[in-house]
Amino acid sequence: MKYFIADTHFFHEAVIGFSNRPFHNVEEMNQKLIENWNNVVKSPRDEIYILGDFVYKGDGKQANEILNN
Repeated sequence: MKYFIADTHFFHEAVIGFSNRPFHNVEEMNQKLIENWNNVVKSPRDEIYILGDFVYKGDGKQANEILNN
């Protein structure tokens, strides 16, 4: 299966307010996004195309942390 995703903005506290996301803090948002992702992407053979703004103001370490969950 192929999936396309964009603008998750992991670790971006301000996106909660200006995008009206229903979270109290960035940790809660990150965890829910991971949970939602894992409920859809089931197979190691699935392909995910990340089109932009995956981690906001983060680094490769943070991106790998998310992708390994």
